[in-house]
Amino acid sequence: SKELLRPELQISLLKTRPIKVSLLGEVKNPGIVTLGIPGGPENQMNIFTVIDAITAAGGITNQANLKEVIIKRRMPGDIASYKIAKLDLIKLVLEGDQKQNLILFDGDLVTLNKAEKLSEEIIEASSANLRQQSIMVTVIGEVRAPGEKKLKPDTSLLQAVMQAGGPIAFKSNNNRIQLIRINRN
Repeated sequence: SKELLRPELQISLLKTRPIKVSLLGEVKNPGIVTLGIPGGPENQMNIFTVIDAITAAGGITNQANLKEVIIKRRMPGDIASYKIAKLDLIKLVLEGDQKQNLILFDGDLVTLNKAEKLSEEIIEASSANLRQQSIMVTVIGEVRAPGEKKLKPDTSLLQAVMQAGGPIAFKSNNNRIQLIRINRN
């Protein structure tokens, strides 16, 4: 008989595929995010974590409960069963506990609930890089330099107008300045 007693097998990954993760709750852009670039550089392993997904969704809102982030993962098999993990991102951000930054799989659901009470820890952690570092604001009307401006997330309406050069004297009506929000933030 012709059998190989000690076969040698080599496997190489030609292309990685992106993963899709659902984010719900207190993130800037809730919904499905795609992580990874199809056909990226050779030998690149697309390993993504909870922080990668939150960043891809635009960061957290000011109301996010970082002490209890819920990950729901469907287990293999015909019967739909799920494994649920609760993470404390406060420990990750303030103490560097990487066990709180799980590796995500395709189809995972990440939920950030609204904090009932904003503790000092949550406020301190939310100012970390989990939050968007800048936002784009469009200033139109009778200002010296109308257009899109890159501002910090907590910028006031007056600061945004001043960033656009301020109102034009005799043309603008300072009593009719309006803020129109298109996004949740």
